[in-house]
This record gives sequence, C-alpha cells and structure tokens, in this order.
Amino acid sequence: MNNTFEYLKHINWEHIAFALLLLFLGYFLAKKISHWVEKLIENRFSKHLAILSSRVIYYGLFLLFSISALHEMGFKLTLLLGTAGLFTVALSFASQTAASNLISGVFLLFERPFKVGDVISIKDIKGTVETIDWLSTKIKTSDNRLIRIPNEGLIKSEITNLSIYPQKRDEIILRIDAVHDVNNIKSLLYKICEECSHILPTPKPQILLSQMIDRGGVELKVLYWSKSDLATVRDEVLSAIKITFEREAITFVNERIYIPTLPSSITPLPL
Repeated sequence: MNNTFEYLKHINWEHIAFALLLLFLGYFLAKKISHWVEKLIENRFSKHLAILSSRVIYYGLFLLFSISALHEMGFKLTLLLGTAGLFTVALSFASQTAASNLISGVFLLFERPFKVGDVISIKDIKGTVETIDWLSTKIKTSDNRLIRIPNEGLIKSEITNLSIYPQKRDEIILRIDAVHDVNNIKSLLYKICEECSHILPTPKPQILLSQMIDRGGVELKVLYWSKSDLATVRDEVLSAIKITFEREAITFVNERIYIPTLPSSITPLPL
C-alpha cells in the first residue's frame, strides 16, 4: 500500500490532465473540421470525394493530437515512431489484400463509375451505394441487406450503373397465336402504353414484330422508356395487357414441347 501511494505521488497529474484535454480537444476539432470539409467538398465535387477527404482529415488531426498527448504523458516520440515504422513494414507484408483494395479505392476515386446514392448492379447483387471507403464499398439492397464488396472486386468486375441516366428503356416480349390480327394487337398495345402514367411519351413506345415462331405464332416486342422503377412500370403494363387480352380473347402460343410420332413404316428398336 505504501508503495502505491509513493508511486502516485511521483505521477505528474498536471501533464496527464493536459494530455486528456488534448485528446478531448483533438476529437472535437477533428469532428468539426472534417464535417466542415465534407460539406464544402460535397457542394463543389461529389459526396464520394467528400466522405473520403473527411475521413483523412479526421484521422490525421486526431492522430496529431494523440501524439501530442502521449508526449505530454512522457512517452518517447522517437521510440513510438520506430515502433510504428516496424509495425507498418510488418503490416505491409501481412496485408497485401488490404493494399490491393486501397489502390483499387484510389482508382475508383478518380474513375468514378458510380457515386453514393446510385443504384448499381454487379454480378447477382443490385442495390443502392451507401458508402465508398478506401478498402470496400457498401451496398444496400431492396430487401434491406447491407453488402460489403472489397474495392478490388469492383475493379475486376463489370458494373452496371442504373442511375447515371434518368431515362431507362425496358422491353416486354409477347408470343401470340398467328390467328389474331397483328395490326389490331399493335393498336391495343400502343393504347396501353399511352395510358400508362409511368411511360414517357418521348421517345415514343415501339411495338415491333421481331420474328415468326414455330408451330404458328408471332413474337412482338413492346419497347418503352421510363424514369420510374422499371419493375413497377412492368407490373403496370403486364397487368393492363392481361386484362385487355382476356377481354379481346387474344391467346398466346402454346409452349408445350412437341414430340413427333414415328412414321408407320418405321419400327422402333427394341429396348
């Protein structure tokens, strides 16, 4: 007990209090300055660049205040720098994947194939970009799942940006029996497109006869443009097509597999 009291007497409490004050002040200033820089860059450039710059400034400023606090507490800065250097060398050898993701993040920063808030599709993943960090990108799907994709995977994959252009084109393929009048069906489909509130009048929708189908039938393509969610537009158009075709008694091509029978002169081989 006496040794403990003796040790506490030799502690410079003023330096420790000043070090804690530096940490608190550093955290507060780093938060405020990084937030101010983020808003400034976001207004002039992009949210992606703003977030990355904000984090660099925050960690940089807080690191400087932390080093100053450690110096006030009596730690040797040369020893800390030497240890940090050895740790950095060891970390660079042990984390080649992280370095690759970091470099890929820099390429994404300059190439900018997408930004925060864009809807993208990569492989089987489709969602809204939540954050773009140095090592990874986080995507929020429509069913509220957050998916983290390493930046190296993004650089090596084909990315479809679904938000970069406001107008998007969709198509619906219909296979209809040849007994029906194609021109009449085209008129009905044009009317459906005109009545759909989500389909743009310009560019004008197109109803094209794309090909003839075996066993009798024709294939029609309904092409239209929209600024709304394509899944919502497709649901509205298909619902209208179903109601109209049922009212007009328009039937589709039977897609059952046709198996030809053997001619009477040919005898099947025994099994």
